[in-house]
Amino acid sequence: MKKFLTILGSIGLTATVGSNVVSCVAPKYAPGFEGQRVVTITDGGQITDHSFDQATYEGMMKYYDSAYNNNDVDSMFHVDPKDNYIVPQDSSITSLSSSYRLAKLKKADALLLAGFVHMAPLDKAVKLFEDKTIVMIDGSAPDPEVKKTEGPYKNVISVLFNSQIAGMQAGFDAAYWATQKDGKGNLYGATISPDQKEITIGMFGGVTGKYAVDNYLWGMMLGIAVFNEYYSPENVSARNVKNSTKEETRAKIKLANVTSGEIKDVKITDQNPSFYTGGFELGQATRSGIAPGLINGNKSLKPADIIFPVAGSQIEDVIGSSRINSVGFKQPYLVGVDVDQAGVYTNENAKDRFVTSAIKNIQDASDQALLHASSLKTAEGEELVDRKEVWDGTKPDPYLNWSIAQTKGNNKITKNKLHLFNGDGNAKVTGDDKLIEMVNNFYASTGTNVGDYMDGAKIVKLAQDIVKASQDGKFNLVNDKESIGGK
Repeated sequence: MKKFLTILGSIGLTATVGSNVVSCVAPKYAPGFEGQRVVTITDGGQITDHSFDQATYEGMMKYYDSAYNNNDVDSMFHVDPKDNYIVPQDSSITSLSSSYRLAKLKKADALLLAGFVHMAPLDKAVKLFEDKTIVMIDGSAPDPEVKKTEGPYKNVISVLFNSQIAGMQAGFDAAYWATQKDGKGNLYGATISPDQKEITIGMFGGVTGKYAVDNYLWGMMLGIAVFNEYYSPENVSARNVKNSTKEETRAKIKLANVTSGEIKDVKITDQNPSFYTGGFELGQATRSGIAPGLINGNKSLKPADIIFPVAGSQIEDVIGSSRINSVGFKQPYLVGVDVDQAGVYTNENAKDRFVTSAIKNIQDASDQALLHASSLKTAEGEELVDRKEVWDGTKPDPYLNWSIAQTKGNNKITKNKLHLFNGDGNAKVTGDDKLIEMVNNFYASTGTNVGDYMDGAKIVKLAQDIVKASQDGKFNLVNDKESIGGK
């Protein structure tokens, strides 16, 4: 991933040499007393992008509400932070560096940086802000596992997400929903033929990156593999001993990205054209052939009943493409990414197509990180006092609800089937969260070479181990519900 980010930064710099224009509000001071001023810097996207940048900005707004405002406009520490953001002209090192300088002029006490593109020029930000906290959302300082008490990165908070967990839950839940049957005995997720006996799920990313794109895809494949293993005919006895609700054998899920349809046959090396579009620009999924291939099929891709795009706005390439009548009788369903995209894409082409979204709870993560920033202060009575607990120089343990599959709203799924935790998840992941720990430890152990971790045989073996561990009573794998959402 570091290699990819270096290349990305170099490409951006080459493309925009001499350009340091930043699009933003007027460069006036950020409002508030010293110790209150946070400035959010996007990755080049708008704060109304219905995705990552907007969620980060909303996380800053949530922080101000929880730390200072409390719905009390008469409080002496009340702040209106709506203009505390900067939108760089693009994601090049030149533009991002210019945005850091502008934030310095605005007298920011802390920076909230949206997205891993800020990793390449992070050294420039820390030089400018010295002892001020810099919160990286979905990005990190070098060697994030090592706590830094000195050196240039001692005030960086590296917020990373277990997106492999969100992908796994979304994959399992989507598979379960799709294999429910209507009154005629037809599968909910069928889009090729009303009486089809199997469901096919396809996916793609923009470019490979272990902790930015691939963890979602890897998790989705793992969720499907766990579903296939758990609901196989061989496991019927063990399955029903553990659950009060009778769990019948279900239709098998196939993978659209390999000709065999079997996850065990996946072996990705670098920019595999069956899994990656080659970029994140709108239209790239169409130009690369992946979106048309997953919708209508081609020599290397099968038509999919459900598609999981992990490539930013390229989900619009899928929404805007049509299935020809000779291939299927309805458009494929969708699994969104990063945010609840069912609540974002509500036009006629997208309506009733979202099964769930694999999300990063960016708002809560941003809020918590800022509440633990050393250069920001806490309001106590008529004083602003130093923070007692700070996360500077660390990669904080993620909270349980930072990486989950979305339910309700405009999604087909109303309840999660794969069990991750009890309660609302507003607590840190610990060693007691056995399934999450098992998956995270395995993924971390697979190295950084895409060919080593995007290996279908290894994923299927892990799925078998997960089902076996649940049968041995180490954790509950499924929530005891017959239905998780309607057709």
